[in-house]
Amino acid sequence: MQKRLGHRLVQLLEWVFIWTVGPVVLFFSPQAKVFRRWTLGVGGVIATAWWTGFVVWALGLLVALIPNSWLGPDALNEHERYVLERNLSDSVDEDHPTYQHSMRMEKRVAAWAKAQEVHPAALQAAVLLHDSTLDHPRIPAEQRLCIHGNAAAILGIRSIRQLERNWWYTLVVADAVMRHVGPTGYNWEWQDKRIISKQCTGRIPTPVSAVGKALYDLDMMDKVGVNAAVTLAEQKRNDPALKKKPLPDLLRTDKVSVLKEVADHAQTLQTRLGRACGRQVAKHTSVFLKNLSNADMKDITALRAAATRYLEEKPAPTCLDVPRVEQLESQADLDDVNAPSGAQP
Repeated sequence: MQKRLGHRLVQLLEWVFIWTVGPVVLFFSPQAKVFRRWTLGVGGVIATAWWTGFVVWALGLLVALIPNSWLGPDALNEHERYVLERNLSDSVDEDHPTYQHSMRMEKRVAAWAKAQEVHPAALQAAVLLHDSTLDHPRIPAEQRLCIHGNAAAILGIRSIRQLERNWWYTLVVADAVMRHVGPTGYNWEWQDKRIISKQCTGRIPTPVSAVGKALYDLDMMDKVGVNAAVTLAEQKRNDPALKKKPLPDLLRTDKVSVLKEVADHAQTLQTRLGRACGRQVAKHTSVFLKNLSNADMKDITALRAAATRYLEEKPAPTCLDVPRVEQLESQADLDDVNAPSGAQP
């Protein structure tokens, strides 16, 4: 009886979402700009956008108040994990960078859930779902980066309903997935917008719940390591729009450089433990990028060889795999983080 009632309640919430939030999202899309100004005027657009942001924040705050005890068992069983992982494996192969990124994050879930005191099964589900639409073949490539959080949340709701989980669990996981997209805002060190704000229009919701913040930090920190920096450099080197830029510029001096993106990700970490670990990892990667020789920056093969040598001499910080509150650094160490110093544009 309770399961049937919960199922009907979820259906009602979906119906309410489709006929209320759906039109609002459509109305505030970039394509509706002229229509908004014609109907509301500039002042009305500003006021309505502000209130929309307030409502999104308030809904996130309500989700953040849901206690872990309401979310059911702490661990996913094999069937539940299979259902959630299938969303990712259906869109990309197992050797794809997006798939490998999610698997690295999943290996860290248990330790980070314990350190952050969040629900392990909710965080694991959010990790498996968060990038399930980032490379989905049915979504136009130019839209994937900006909408993959919302799309993955919708897909995640459908998947979690196949599990033996309550709707509180569904709400917490979907909210975390929807809010994981980043980094947004302005990077004052580089005098430029951060990458998501630069590439995407409209409002990008930020994480509010403990699960959402833990997911965001795991996602951002996996993108600031040395190997992640080399992979990002290779992607930039193969980007037709950046083909003419010298590799040294792409690595550390340009406003689209790898060094700038490392700073973007590290500056937006949400939790105290995440910021402390992010400082260590970002500093480790920044030292590598700033000390590269001209021979190391000849091509991607030389860069990858330089990264291998660097990691053998100076292994990556262990805080990602063994997070402890005792590893928190003093506030003075912030001076060494993210600043491009001599490489600043």
